[in-house]
Amino acid sequence: MPISFSTVANDVWNFVKRPRLAHLSDTFLSNPAQVLWFLLLLDFLLMFPLSGLLGVLGVENMDHKIDALKDNPLQLAALAVIMAPILEEAAFRLPMKFSYVRISIALGVALMVMAGQIQDEKIVGIIIGVLLFSVFLYQFINTQKDDQLNQKFGHWWEQHFYIPFWSLTIAFAVLHLSNFGDFPLHFAPFLVLPQFVLGAILGYVRTGFGFMYAVLFHALHNGILVGLAMMASSAEQFAEPSLGRVITLFDGLMAIGLL
Repeated sequence: MPISFSTVANDVWNFVKRPRLAHLSDTFLSNPAQVLWFLLLLDFLLMFPLSGLLGVLGVENMDHKIDALKDNPLQLAALAVIMAPILEEAAFRLPMKFSYVRISIALGVALMVMAGQIQDEKIVGIIIGVLLFSVFLYQFINTQKDDQLNQKFGHWWEQHFYIPFWSLTIAFAVLHLSNFGDFPLHFAPFLVLPQFVLGAILGYVRTGFGFMYAVLFHALHNGILVGLAMMASSAEQFAEPSLGRVITLFDGLMAIGLL
């Protein structure tokens, strides 16, 4: 299969219709840079109209955690281009390929993020205790059964991969609701549309090329949006009032697709 935008987009569509672990052709596997370039193009061709739809709903006027970081571009870049891709890919894409270690790492990262959101130390301690006990109990039983549990779950994971794939993708999207302040509940599905689409593409990259490629793709996605948002903020200062409103809208919509 020749590599072009249409063949890559079609392959992504076929994957989304039926998510599976082994899905890339040998031609795609041997040319990751070319495939990732077309995937990035597809990502933004989908991202801009989705953000535009949110603009029609007035979402760009809502409070977003990125707004507090715009006066500190280095901190914003470090968070969006380094921290978020590593942590979010570890939590949501690493365990897409089943293994006891990968799932344990993902749960550990999720707990670390959760601990930062929950103020009650007792609740955090209980959650960590229950999780650690469950992990050790699973490993103990699996060892007693000569790795039969891992083999059983690994086989189920491969045969029903669409379940963990869509569960992790939806969880990744829903996580980004925490980026917003108060919002009407019926807006929630629209607010996470960009991250849902990005999550599906990242799942394609992770299962096809590997975890580090997903981290790289995520970093490129966020890095480009940070750059566009920063340029929009700078241009707004010198633009005519009518153009300034358009730039402000663009700046707000770029922030929606971040993290």
